[in-house]
Amino acid sequence: NFAADFDPARQIQEIEAILAGPDTIRLVAEDRARLNFALGLAYERTGNFAGAFRAIEQANQHAAPENLTSDQQLEKVALGIAEHFTKARLVQLAPAGHASHQPVFVSGLPRSGTTLVEQIIASHPDAASVGELELIPQLKQSMVSLQSHDINRSAQAWLAAVPGSKSGQARIVDKSISTVLYTGLAMLMFPKARFVFLRRHPMDIYWSAFREMFGTDALTFTYTPQTLVRRIKFSEHIRSLWQRRFPDRVLTVRYEDIVSDTEASTRSIVAHTGLEWSDDCLNFHKSRTVVRTASMTQVREPVYKSSVGRWQAYRSQLAPVTSALADLITDYEKTFD
Repeated sequence: NFAADFDPARQIQEIEAILAGPDTIRLVAEDRARLNFALGLAYERTGNFAGAFRAIEQANQHAAPENLTSDQQLEKVALGIAEHFTKARLVQLAPAGHASHQPVFVSGLPRSGTTLVEQIIASHPDAASVGELELIPQLKQSMVSLQSHDINRSAQAWLAAVPGSKSGQARIVDKSISTVLYTGLAMLMFPKARFVFLRRHPMDIYWSAFREMFGTDALTFTYTPQTLVRRIKFSEHIRSLWQRRFPDRVLTVRYEDIVSDTEASTRSIVAHTGLEWSDDCLNFHKSRTVVRTASMTQVREPVYKSSVGRWQAYRSQLAPVTSALADLITDYEKTFD
């Protein structure tokens, strides 16, 4: 789908032939999912949105895991962290953390613009990115005792995971999706770290995530409408909680603001990290930083507006989701007034 000579009409014919062929019984669920996701995107490019929705819906049914309880357990962990690490407690425990100013944690829901912001910051001459490190969940158990040496050791483990070629930079960007859920632990480890959380219109988040194949056992909550809606609501709740507690350390950025006024948003992001301004941050699409996420093609181009409101083409099919997210949509759209 990313090839320059991509022919969606031809791909539709080829994929449908595979799915209807005699050997289709040999296809495992992941193969069926990938084929249907590709089919949906091909239909979308031809303007056949009904066909695109059917294919993407079918793809998600094949991709969805049988057991979804792990996502709910993760939300319970996130709530437990938020309840335990109040602002007063984190301030009290700050001396136990690492004094480094290097970490900048960029997080949000998948397809919310986290890769874009990561690339903006990492394009700065004094910054680098480690991508989605996803290390804090693994260090969680090490910090349960709240002993100073355990907290500092966990912070050292995070710093040790940074490649030597990047370790000397003034700022290191970790854009792990899970950070928004583990914010309390990240603040415990690095009391001087900065956080940038991304927001985007709930329906654009929903559709952009629902139409994407993230990989085996990755972001499994995106594969069913119920779990994706639930996570969108939960992430907004937990994000706003940390934003209210630490407005000086947490910057919330709207994806639509980056699109409508890239320079103003970029200057705000760079200033929040404590770095001096650099014009390189406006030329993030020229960066050679390795990107391994679903946004790998978008961040190699200047910011464009076509991704805003893309869900509108599926308004009738997404009516149940719009209803389920009605309160969140109303609240989000108020910020545009």
